[in-house]
Amino acid sequence: MILLIAEKPSVAREHYQKLLERQEGEKFSNQDGYIRGQNYCITWAVGHLVTLAPFDQYEGYQGSWALKSLPLIPDQFRLQIIDRTQKQFHIVQNLLGQADTIINGADAGREGNLIFDLLLDINPTLKEKKVKRLWVNSFVEKDLDVAWGKLEENSHRKNLSYAARLRQRADWLVGLNATRAYTLTAG
Repeated sequence: MILLIAEKPSVAREHYQKLLERQEGEKFSNQDGYIRGQNYCITWAVGHLVTLAPFDQYEGYQGSWALKSLPLIPDQFRLQIIDRTQKQFHIVQNLLGQADTIINGADAGREGNLIFDLLLDINPTLKEKKVKRLWVNSFVEKDLDVAWGKLEENSHRKNLSYAARLRQRADWLVGLNATRAYTLTAG
């Protein structure tokens, strides 16, 4: 099975389903959290499904806040499933496990890459699968068709992935450390 992951359900249903019906002759049925065809399956991330774990998930940072414990600069960032989207996360992970080929159809740009990359990061065995990138700048039918004909290796946009990860980690490092430091010193 080939799995196409959209960032949002509306993109999956309004654009990608029609694209695959047109280009691949697929016929789809609606399922809980995804759309299944004979050879293709389309699901979505509803925004972020995975995020960086909070401070209290790191040894020595549980409980009350203390200046002596700052700054927290982890050797390795931990990931956490977002509670409110946990059901969709499990649907996507199950489909990822079944897929032979995975297509990143998240929004074009660094955040789209990050949303997709975190799904693979939380389950490293998925990185061994064939992964492609559908780079879509326009949902006009002819533009979608052209983009589908030019699927890229997912690695071609790795610099966007690096930029997204750096932005996310910088936000986490500065935001969480500064919030605790300011709260503890300013009261």
